[in-house]
Amino acid sequence: MTVQVWRKLRSRMAAMRNRGRFDAELDEELAFHLEMHVETLMRRGLPETEARRQARLDLGMRELHKDDVRAARGLAWIDQLSGDLRFAWRSLLRTPSFALTAMATLGLAIGVNAALYCVWSAYAGRAPAVLNAEGLVDIHGLDEQHRNVGWSPSEIRALESSDHGLAALLVSRSVQLPLRGEQRSLPALGQAVSGNWFAVLGGSTSFGRVLNSDDDRPDAPPVVVLSQAGWRRLTQNDPAVLGKRLRLQGRDFTVVGVMGPEFVGIGWMPPHLWLANAANDALAREAGNDPELLPYYELNGVLDPAVGRDAVQSALSSAVGHLPPSANSGRKLGGVNVERRTSVLPAADVEQLRPLWQLGFAMVILLLLVACANLVNLFLARASARQGELALRSSLGASRGRVVGQLLTEALAISSVSAMLGCALCLPLVDLVHAQALSVATDMGLLVLPLAPDWRVVVFAAVLAIAAGLLLGLTTAHRILRAGVSVGSAGELATKGSRGQSRMRSWLITAQVAASLALLVLSALILANMQRSEQGSLGFDPHPLLSLGHPKPDARLRQSLAALPDVERISAVGLLPLAGMPSRLAAQVDQRSFALAVRSVDDQYFATAGIRVVHGRNFYASEAQSTLPVAIISAATAQALWPGQDPLGRALTIADGPERLPARQVEVVGVAADVTSSLFFFGTDQSALYLPAALGSPEARQLMLRVRNSSPATIERIKAVCLEHDASTICDVLALDALLGITRMPFVIGSQVAGGLGLLALAISCIGLYGMVSFSLAQRSRELAVRLALGASQRSVVLLSARSSVQWALLGVLIGLPLCLVISLFLRTLIPTLEVFNLSAYLLTPLALALIATTAAWLPARRAARVPPMEALREV
Repeated sequence: MTVQVWRKLRSRMAAMRNRGRFDAELDEELAFHLEMHVETLMRRGLPETEARRQARLDLGMRELHKDDVRAARGLAWIDQLSGDLRFAWRSLLRTPSFALTAMATLGLAIGVNAALYCVWSAYAGRAPAVLNAEGLVDIHGLDEQHRNVGWSPSEIRALESSDHGLAALLVSRSVQLPLRGEQRSLPALGQAVSGNWFAVLGGSTSFGRVLNSDDDRPDAPPVVVLSQAGWRRLTQNDPAVLGKRLRLQGRDFTVVGVMGPEFVGIGWMPPHLWLANAANDALAREAGNDPELLPYYELNGVLDPAVGRDAVQSALSSAVGHLPPSANSGRKLGGVNVERRTSVLPAADVEQLRPLWQLGFAMVILLLLVACANLVNLFLARASARQGELALRSSLGASRGRVVGQLLTEALAISSVSAMLGCALCLPLVDLVHAQALSVATDMGLLVLPLAPDWRVVVFAAVLAIAAGLLLGLTTAHRILRAGVSVGSAGELATKGSRGQSRMRSWLITAQVAASLALLVLSALILANMQRSEQGSLGFDPHPLLSLGHPKPDARLRQSLAALPDVERISAVGLLPLAGMPSRLAAQVDQRSFALAVRSVDDQYFATAGIRVVHGRNFYASEAQSTLPVAIISAATAQALWPGQDPLGRALTIADGPERLPARQVEVVGVAADVTSSLFFFGTDQSALYLPAALGSPEARQLMLRVRNSSPATIERIKAVCLEHDASTICDVLALDALLGITRMPFVIGSQVAGGLGLLALAISCIGLYGMVSFSLAQRSRELAVRLALGASQRSVVLLSARSSVQWALLGVLIGLPLCLVISLFLRTLIPTLEVFNLSAYLLTPLALALIATTAAWLPARRAARVPPMEALREV
């Protein structure tokens, strides 16, 4: 049976390949039979002319015989399809305005969907472009609460010496290295990696070599490998860069290679350069830091095909189970989590971002449905105008299947051109949205992942186009068949089903308006929350604040900076506000356990940041110098620890922290105002604990300056003081406004995407409403002319014409409002600080949408009412 099917399939394929020869042989065979019959009739005594006429009558129509033979050979569908396509294109060319409107509307919707898919594919849907990508895994330690944590150097050494079962173990850590050049200073994003990094991940160089295991020895000379983007930014495409030296954090590194443009590593933010872990440890020692106390390293591995992931996880968990508490945190690991690396984002980050991706795709699919609803209206209106033609085709013998096939062919022809248009729009849309969304990062000199649509995006656009074409064609065919396409009279057909089609078009307008309102309200909500973040809801003003990164800050540097006329105050801190999530300490109060976010600050911190101490007192300078057991907590923390009580003088016990503080009791001496010092959408700090620290100590190695004017000239003067203090290094000066921009980035991206989609959906809905009213008025032109001739006023005719459409549009607004509330409450579960009930979003946006929809319905009605009655009657 299988052999017969295969032979039949091969025969069909051969017939399709040799179709031209087949048609020629078929013509020769039919001509041969005709000539033989002519000769037979001539032998019977008929003249040649009469014999040929009679032979044609006896043998029948030649094309019908050819169609029967093609059908027997399985080739008839090719002729039908080509005929339908030719007819579809001729039909569309006769109505260019309809074709262009439909293609532009659907193409824009497909382009937006393809652009979002391209971004998702680059960040979360595609494995890193490295060797052994299929076996690449992320390896995380698990703390007592089973949360993923990084690794300390001592823990990594223990894992490397264990029988882990991996084909390779990779160690890396992202570092920010100040680069000092001859004419300028730049921050360089580097990645410290183990010696086997490039050997395992692969990647070719444009010139030079990659790092190897010899470069990761403590006595090895310091060398770096540049990425393609780092080569452009740090050396201005210097072709003779090999062997040149880059001064990174006061130490000279020799450039030994430049990677090709296709290799960017395995992370979502490509580095400017790679250096060995041993060289990075040497930089830490020169800066006065213990490498064992560096922020946690990342650990990746490559699975051995003979050893499964579960076996590796079990072996690594057993290895860490015997380790003592980590030297740089005091915490004891409870296990190991091994997850496959399927994208440039770690699996945990992909899972956390999944609701946001789902929401984004829901929004763009909603836009596509709005476009399809609008196009269904256009197709129904066009089909209504072609009812006579369809009835004639039916009366001439066309089956319902042929009519449906013709309508599907036209819809798929439009959707295929729309898919090509969408793919053409995808690249500029991706570049525009990506550059705008991550502009804050690029302004800070960071790199972003290069995006380029590939075959997956083309397939995605094609699937959307096919789905949209089937939806358009089948919906139109269903309405036409229900209207009675098999009836032979065009006049009878024109009167059947018009009420059902009108009702369907009205419901489609309602759905479009409701979806547009949902997108617009969502955009207004996100925009309102972004504006709220700009209006001082942080609890302090970041505009006059600058951060100063220096490897060895001391009292002399502080005095030199304080002498500058624009510098008002200087504070030493461990972690700058808005620079990320602070470390958490285990705290105990009255047999109750809490996790408190700790910030180490000096006695000038609150005055410099502009944070009020609302109760109690500030730290004394002596407390910071000697690290006395005192603490300041935020108002929210005081309410959580001692609700309704005075926290001053009370004690709490804190465990070892990332600053290697011993477990001890501290006395609360003050209560500070609540502020938002981490990501904005996390809201105000609910568990803030401030501990005293002095400048230069391991707990406070950053300077925060309050300046009168944060102009470029002020920043340059600050850098000049740093150079006078230590000519071998540079200072990294950053305005806290830039950090605020990063915390607001989700709102910026969300408001831009939602706003753009909302405006597109609104435009499509208004075009659909305008077109539907115009078409319905064209069908009722005789009725309106009679009303005007009988004395009806233009105002009454306008109201009569637009009333129904306005009612359906307003119904869409009423349906869309509860939908907006559901979406807002869902977002509240993702972003706890989101302000759900906003007056402008829920009142002004629906009013504006209702006004625009009313205008879209009123304009064609007003134009129709101004046509002279006699002219309208003559055109009917």
